[in-house]
Amino acid sequence: MRSVASCLVCLFLLIRSATAQEVRGLLRSADGPVEFASVVLFGLDSIRSPAGSALTDSLGAFTIRTAARGVHLLEIRCLGHGPYRDTLVLRTGINDLGIIELLTDTTALNEAEVTAMRKLLRRSEEGIVMEASDNLTQVGGSAADLLRNMPGVQVDPEGGITVRGRAPQVRIDGRISALSGMDRVADLERIPASSVQRIEIITDPSARYDADSDGGIINITLKRGAGRGTSGAVGLGIGQGANLRLNGSALIEHGGSRWKMGAGADAWYTIRTREVNGDRTQYDVPEAYYLTQRRSDDRLVTSQLARAHADRDLGAKGRLGFGLIWNGTGQDNEETVRNTYRDADSLVTRSNERFSNEVRRFNTVEFTADRQRPGRTAGRNTLIAFSTAFADDQERTDIRSTETDATGMALGSPVLERTRNLQRSNLSSLAIDHTRPLKDGLRLVTGYKGMLRLLEADITTETEANGTFSEVPGRVDLFTFTEHIHALYTQFDGGRGPDTAARWNWQIGLRMEQVWNTTTSELLQTNRGNDYFNLFPSAKIKRTHGDASTSALSYGRRINRPGLGQLNPFIDITDSLNQYGGNPALVPELVDAIELAHDRSVRKGDLGLRAFYRRARNSIQTFTVLDSNGVAFSRPENFGAMHTAGGELLLAFPVTRFCNVNLSASLYQQWLDDPLLENELLAWYGKAIVAIVPWKSAKLQVAANYTAPVLLPQGKVEAVYFVDAGFTQSFANGRGRIGITGQDLFRTMVTRRQLSSEDFTFTRSFRVDSRAVLFSLGWTFGGEFKEQVMENRFKND
Repeated sequence: MRSVASCLVCLFLLIRSATAQEVRGLLRSADGPVEFASVVLFGLDSIRSPAGSALTDSLGAFTIRTAARGVHLLEIRCLGHGPYRDTLVLRTGINDLGIIELLTDTTALNEAEVTAMRKLLRRSEEGIVMEASDNLTQVGGSAADLLRNMPGVQVDPEGGITVRGRAPQVRIDGRISALSGMDRVADLERIPASSVQRIEIITDPSARYDADSDGGIINITLKRGAGRGTSGAVGLGIGQGANLRLNGSALIEHGGSRWKMGAGADAWYTIRTREVNGDRTQYDVPEAYYLTQRRSDDRLVTSQLARAHADRDLGAKGRLGFGLIWNGTGQDNEETVRNTYRDADSLVTRSNERFSNEVRRFNTVEFTADRQRPGRTAGRNTLIAFSTAFADDQERTDIRSTETDATGMALGSPVLERTRNLQRSNLSSLAIDHTRPLKDGLRLVTGYKGMLRLLEADITTETEANGTFSEVPGRVDLFTFTEHIHALYTQFDGGRGPDTAARWNWQIGLRMEQVWNTTTSELLQTNRGNDYFNLFPSAKIKRTHGDASTSALSYGRRINRPGLGQLNPFIDITDSLNQYGGNPALVPELVDAIELAHDRSVRKGDLGLRAFYRRARNSIQTFTVLDSNGVAFSRPENFGAMHTAGGELLLAFPVTRFCNVNLSASLYQQWLDDPLLENELLAWYGKAIVAIVPWKSAKLQVAANYTAPVLLPQGKVEAVYFVDAGFTQSFANGRGRIGITGQDLFRTMVTRRQLSSEDFTFTRSFRVDSRAVLFSLGWTFGGEFKEQVMENRFKND
């Protein structure tokens, strides 16, 4: 603590020597953020000498740093928009202009035809941004599908998301939301891509963000109108994989002088198939030395998503906003598993067939409210945000097991079982964030974040005898989990140097978190409390060079708390020979992360380089043990330290005026340092996206992904690779759009796992019907959603 305080004092004294002011703002129009706009600050002398200038980024944000003071003229120009001029008085420190609305100039748009292609990926102040409408290869997919082409992100066929081998924290519109799942393990399959406007990835979050973000942060921004008047869109889709897929969506927005309101709805229907093949050698089970499993699933998925919002512009007093989201998802899964046992001489000793019918219904409703209030001086701002969500998750499974002979004929009467896992949960949060400019360009950010997470699970397993079902001893439980997190944070931002030459920027912060959580289990007769306090320092220094390239070094301490699914002791016996359950005794991982970054422009393109290192203590990994009956039981356990060290490359460049190429790759070494279990692996991934404009109003995109083997405590996940393609054609002056997408063109997306121990070796492959052809049709009205909402119409599971 003494060293941290010394750094803060030295930093403050250094910043006081700087004399630059900052002018900040956000440009918006009826079509959303305005990028690449020219923003110039002029003095009011006779020659109108410029005092500073900037270009807006992909989010419409700009920052001008200048030593000038007093009355100046701000002038903004951008193709397709009318000019904007305003006078302002520059004060010492940060001059925050807030949101500036630009009017669309239809005359200028009719006179000019832009043939240059927009970049698929763009950089913001904190990370990488991708507009959903630019990702043609995932037309009609889910939010998880959109992430498949983001640098540094891996998405497996089951929807699991990792960044550099770790699970990230997922936010919706900047907040932790039940829309992505009540658990810490995000389920983005519930969010249709048609609802997403943009995705941002932050690999080095500062102290302002929750410490539970060791895998970085993925922020998903949902579509919302920004202009005045009424506008909207409708879309329909149909596709064919192994079965029919249907999708539909609608959006409507209305903006007035004070109020902005909107609503949206998405629905989809599909039947997915899945094949799972397992082969296990069991050294200590002579009569079942070889186990062969062949599993097939037919899963009916239906989902509905509805949302509404209302925002009130309070003028000089800020803004007030409300939101309501509902999601209902249903899954009916029929699964058949055939097991064949052989002895060491490969002779069949017995076989059986297990059929299960799993019915799951999930409903969640979330309410949000936020209040933004500017201060009396420029740059001061207070934001208060509240959200609460309630979810009901019911899963019931009927199971029928039948012994069979070598030919597959049934022997005797089947054994009937049924399981029930009923969960009710609540997630509530309150955040207060205050920004205050200090002297000489220094900015102070302070805040509080409180979060409450509740779960109650009613778990029952029953078996049938003589026509009556009775509870199975040891398989009935009432499990509850309660968690309170209270955090305070302080962060200083500053910079030194003129805007037109080399410049230093820095950021240093400290987050303090107190956690109280309790897990209770009637079955285990336990009542565990885990109260702990942690400090999470963060620091970042950034150098802007004379050629506009940047270099940055950052450090952050974070935490990875177990998810509710990892804590819930419910045992899934759908596959009786491969069972999974949670572990209420898990403790969080503590993580230290360092990143070195360099970005520069190269021949009209962009080059990004990253080097990173992460050390996670109390590493949480899934561990499998085999009992004497040949049942493999898996659950998460805490191990020693997991180390990850590697580098990352992002390269985007135009081949011609009509063709862009985006390349990204990452190479990292992982090793597990534990006295009882050690393992290491060199992992890497590569992605290539080629975007082409074959003719006016048409777009073609091809994306290839490759993920090398990934480390597991007892083995590895083998390589996964696939190719997607997408094409869209707009018509009626951009109001309408048709699209076609081919996903997993060569049917190569399959997950294979290899596990081994002293007792067994196990290989397992998992394949869903990921290859599909999808068609979409959409129409917009009012102009607000043109080029935004017609791109993604399908749900890819």
